[in-house]
Amino acid sequence: MTNENNSETGGRAHTWEFPSGEEHVDLINLADDGRVFLFPWEPLDAEGFGTYGLHRMILLALDELRQDEKLRDRAFTVLAGDYGPNNFYLAIGYAPRDLDLARFFVEQWKKRYMDGPYQRDMSSLTPVYRYDHGHIIEYTEDRERGTVHVDGEDDYETGLTLHVRDYELTDGKSKYGRLVEG
Repeated sequence: MTNENNSETGGRAHTWEFPSGEEHVDLINLADDGRVFLFPWEPLDAEGFGTYGLHRMILLALDELRQDEKLRDRAFTVLAGDYGPNNFYLAIGYAPRDLDLARFFVEQWKKRYMDGPYQRDMSSLTPVYRYDHGHIIEYTEDRERGTVHVDGEDDYETGLTLHVRDYELTDGKSKYGRLVEG
């Protein structure tokens, strides 16, 4: 199934093909292992990090990735959530085992108490964003899937153009919408 969207590329239409049979729905297997960064909640809470800080930190890193000539042509999903015994940690994970990408995120998400990345099970995390060759997809129930919006003062204030999608869990291989024209 395909769908056309206008986006941040000056109004050029993009045609996406979706594997689920539903427009703007990706199929994600949460049993996939990935690289996981751990942040203890206590110091995050002490600095007032919260949900706003989490999403802003991820989005700004994805924006920087678009500027990196060596790394920008990647595609992966970013997951986040509570992790570990008693949910002691906030975890941010992504699926590829790409070491250059790991080094990039170490620099982007650096906090003195950050631990990782580790190759870990990500089944307890939730998909929050997908980076797809310079396009940033937001997985959210707050907006209608298939819409495109600019992240502004009502959200995380990054000014980034975000494509909204939903996801369905699958036991098979993860499959994502792919850009077929644009």
